Amino acid sequence: MNTLFLTAYPLKAAALTLIALALSNWAFEPQKALIWCGVLLAISFGCLIGWKLGRGDSQSARSIRASLFGAALILSGALAISLGDALGILDTIVGERLFGVMLGLTLVVTGNFLPKTVRPLTRQHCDTARLQTIERYAGWILVVAGLAHAAIWIFAPAGSANMAALMVVAAAFFLIAAIWMVMSRSSVNPSA
Repeated sequence: MNTLFLTAYPLKAAALTLIALALSNWAFEPQKALIWCGVLLAISFGCLIGWKLGRGDSQSARSIRASLFGAALILSGALAISLGDALGILDTIVGERLFGVMLGLTLVVTGNFLPKTVRPLTRQHCDTARLQTIERYAGWILVVAGLAHAAIWIFAPAGSANMAALMVVAAAFFLIAAIWMVMSRSSVNPSA
């Protein structure tokens, strides 16, 4: 399966977009030059990883390219919001809300893909059905938490949105950890 998304072209386009956004931010906010240098170094590092590890048509190469593309989208969104703020197009509160919604949607996408990831479970010496059940629960929890996170950033008052969204995500991760601990413990055979 060699779709356009799984090729290197979207990753190259995303890297060029990131570079353009970082340089634009640098031009409009030169006092933050150190930050923009760090962003450009991170982009360069991501491109290097994509070039070294993302070659070929194997499942792992496609996974690396898709992960780097997702990271590039998040970073592009953050840089676009920062550029909009520097140009006076976006109010700071609107930028924070947009970034919060973007992070919530990232959790939704992560939760959607988590149970669909394929890896060699037979090498892990575990109950594959139980592990897949845990991943399905974790996926659903992340989807619901991501939707709640995005909704909080859209509808909650600006002063309380950050703490409320953080509490929702923290509760989701604690719930995932609790489910994992309970289900992992029940897999231990006490008679062995």
